[in-house]
Amino acid sequence: MIFKVIGIALIGVLTVTALRQVKPELAIFAGVAASVVIILEVMGEVTQIISVFQGVGEGGEVTNGIFKSITKIIGIGYITEYSASICEDYGSQSIAKKVQLAGKVSIFGLAIPIILSIIDAVGLLLK
Repeated sequence: MIFKVIGIALIGVLTVTALRQVKPELAIFAGVAASVVIILEVMGEVTQIISVFQGVGEGGEVTNGIFKSITKIIGIGYITEYSASICEDYGSQSIAKKVQLAGKVSIFGLAIPIILSIIDAVGLLLK
């Protein structure tokens, strides 16, 4: 899979570079198209990983709410990084930083119940 992704990325970079010289307005679309193809290629692996995590979550060792929160946190992290990278690729570092901030705030909000659960568990162990 990784070799396929690398091939797609190299073709995308070459296409974007060529289009920037001829039709700069189309270079953005070529870059986004290459990114979408890469994401579609990676989705097969992601679904397998999620299936493994679901098996762990259904095992009963982790409550369903915590498992869902962790899954969302991981997803937000990847989507945020991807979106910020696209912004940086096209010269918008300022917007990329705001996307990263929004991702961090979202992750922190989702992590609060997990942190509270850990604090409760530690409190029970100390009693």
